Parts: sequence; structure tokens; C-alpha cells
Amino acid sequence: MKKINFNSTKTTLMLCAAISLLLGAAAGAVLGNNFANVTDKKEGDGYSPELAAKVDNIGIASVGPDAQVAWMVRFDACGHEAEEKCSDRIVGMSLEEVREKYENREISVFNAKRVVLTRAEHGYCPRHYVVRSDNGKIAVYKRSIDTLEENHVMDIEQKMDELDENFKAELQSGIPFSNFDEINQYFENADS
Repeated sequence: MKKINFNSTKTTLMLCAAISLLLGAAAGAVLGNNFANVTDKKEGDGYSPELAAKVDNIGIASVGPDAQVAWMVRFDACGHEAEEKCSDRIVGMSLEEVREKYENREISVFNAKRVVLTRAEHGYCPRHYVVRSDNGKIAVYKRSIDTLEENHVMDIEQKMDELDENFKAELQSGIPFSNFDEINQYFENADS
């Protein structure tokens, strides 16, 4: 029978490798069972599938939890912008995810601390009163600063058939004014 020489470097290395493999296999079995339990978490245990999904975005620029998000509206008739209220949460979303979800908005600023999303709107902003013809009458409209919805303010007691064709054409598209004094001045000039 051949005797094993433990003084040999080769033998010592082989024994160390075998022990390391056995310890690695045992650690893998123990840790593997612990990681398997992660998928068994339930929402009531503080686990949230939404938050877990955000882990996919690690390393990708995304909206931070304390980010300021501005939802802007740019009015094509006057070029002004106003901020609108929006309850959508975009925390954790990447630039591509935001682009995909809000394809009707321009993204002018995007980083972890600030996001600005702007959409275009036809008409004038809440700074303006708009006078236009409406079913044969002359009416004044103004957008709500809270909802950005256009509201009827009043009718003007001026007959359309008393106005010349240039004024009628302007009233078809709507004429913006900053205040009621400007509106009164406009119609005084139209009468003369």
C-alpha cells in the first residue's frame, strides 16, 4: 500500500480545494433557500411589487422620490405657459418610461431632482379675456387659473350686424384682452 505524503505541496493544495468546494456547496444551499423566500413576500409584509420593479432601474437615470415635477401647459395663441395640477406619480421612472407614458408632452428637464413636462393647448392662457362671436352674439371668455377650463364670463350687448367685416373676422378667431377696460376701449373704437 502506498503512503500519502502530506508534506507535498500538491497534496495540500488538493485538500484545500476539496474543503473549499464542500464549504461553498453548503453555503450555497443555505443562502439559496434564503433567497428563494424573497419571492414569497406579500404586500402586507411591507413588500410592494411597484417598489420591487423599480430595482430594475438601478444605474439608469430616473426620477427621485423627492423630485419636483412640473406639469406645464403652453398655450399656442399667446405663447404663455401655466402649471396644471396632476396627481400622477412618476417616481422611479426612467426617461424612456416617461416618454412612453406621456407621449403628448415635451420633456424639457429630466433628472433625479427635477422634471418638467409640457403639453400644448389651443387658445389663450388664464391671463387673458377672450372676446369672440358665439352663436350670433359677442361673448367674453376666460380660463380658470385652477382648472385651465375656459368659462363664459358674459355677453356683450353689441349686435354683430352693426360691426364692419374686419371686426367680425377678428371676432371669429377671438381677440385677447388683459382687462375689461381694454374690451370697452375696443368696442368704443369699433362704434366710431
